[in-house]
Amino acid sequence: MPSLIWGCLNLSDEDALLELESAYLLLAATDEQLPQNVPGFSGDDDLLKRHLDCAVFQTLHQGRALLTEPAYQSVRSPFLEGGELYPNTRFCKQTHVQLCIRDRLCVKGYFRPLNSDGELFQA
Repeated sequence: MPSLIWGCLNLSDEDALLELESAYLLLAATDEQLPQNVPGFSGDDDLLKRHLDCAVFQTLHQGRALLTEPAYQSVRSPFLEGGELYPNTRFCKQTHVQLCIRDRLCVKGYFRPLNSDGELFQA
């Protein structure tokens, strides 16, 4: 069973990745024309419009509901984006972690960024 951190599907865990792969295989077996991940802009090598990934996650969550498995409250995943940090490496210039909150009740608090003068940061 994938590691659960407070109901989180942690995609840095091998079992969670296997569950996601199983969802893809189910989707591929039942959908004649799979959605595609496509570039969001010219030169986008990271395929930022992730229609296929979205469909796979929807399949995973729907499958868990059909099997009466507990729903994941959140999903956590590293994203390797951007060019390589230095030659012959898998480290990328824009690697980051994304967190998708599916159930607001799992959020216990959050931080509001402040400017150096202590005022609330306005993006």
